[in-house]
Parts: sequence; structure tokens; C-alpha cells
Amino acid sequence: MANSTSENVETTSPHTSLTIAMPDEPSRRSVHQPFLFECAWEVANKVGGIYTVIKTKVPVTMQTYGDRYTLIGPLIYKTASMEVEAQEPTDPAIITTLESMRAQGVKYLYGRWLIEGAPRVLLFDTGSQYHRLDEWKGDLWNLAGIPSPPNDHETNETIVFGYLVAWFLGEVNAVSALC
Repeated sequence: MANSTSENVETTSPHTSLTIAMPDEPSRRSVHQPFLFECAWEVANKVGGIYTVIKTKVPVTMQTYGDRYTLIGPLIYKTASMEVEAQEPTDPAIITTLESMRAQGVKYLYGRWLIEGAPRVLLFDTGSQYHRLDEWKGDLWNLAGIPSPPNDHETNETIVFGYLVAWFLGEVNAVSALC
């Protein structure tokens, strides 16, 4: 009887749906030292009153969370150099997640927001993932029945940003469980 072996090769399309897998076991990260991620379009992006609200509350939040606090926003190249000092992340889960995302074409800027308290920031370049827009719009329609106009720039930006944030948070959670 011949012994045959078969390799289990998993192929993934560069346009796979975003699925956030929850780890089978609880995260090993201490519940007494949690991360806090705050997501807003106005992070390091002065477009209105929310920018001022976020900027005003950062010093108090930093007192409580310190370097476990990270703000997430869109990468606006024309203002980023004035708003953010680029740095490398130090947390292993964030490093691993961002390396994985970069390998899949995600562009981002990680560093310190140049405001009082100097919180960590992660800014995603939404344009780096526009090739996934139709897929992600399809997900919104097929999974939640949420329609999106075909040529609405603000809607498109929001969808891509939202998926990038969900992707990041899902991977950080999964990687944290392994650390």
C-alpha cells in the first residue's frame, strides 16, 4: 500500500474579506493594565471642534493610561509632519500587527502627537487600501444591509478607515493573546 502525503496549502486572494477572529483562550494581557485605543477622524487632523475636545482631554487620559493609550486616525500627509513625531512602536503586539499589515500593503504613520501629553498615535493612509473598497462595500451590504453611494468620497474614506481600524484592533487582540 503506497503511503501518500498531501500538503494542505491555503491560498488567499489579495482581496479577502475582513474577518476578525477571536482567540480561543482569553487574552493574557492584564485586565489591570489595558490598552485604550481612541479612534477619530480628527486625531492629528484639525478639521473642527472634535479635534479640540480630543486634544483637551489627552493630558488627563495620559495620566491614567500612559503609553497604553493610543489614538487612531487618518493619515493626512500635508499636516502629519507638523502634528506627529514618527517613532517605532514598542509593544510586541502592536509591532507584530503593524508589520503584518505593512506586508499586506497598509501604509501608516506611528509616533507621538505633538500636543500636551504627547500620546501615541497611529495614522492610517486610507489610499493605500482603496483597492479593497468595493469588497468592503460588498461586506457592508451583504452582512448588514448597509448601502453606500458609488462616488461619495467621504463615505469611501470612512469605510476604508473603519475597516483598517477593525483589522488593526482584531489583529492586536489576537496577537496579544499569544504574547
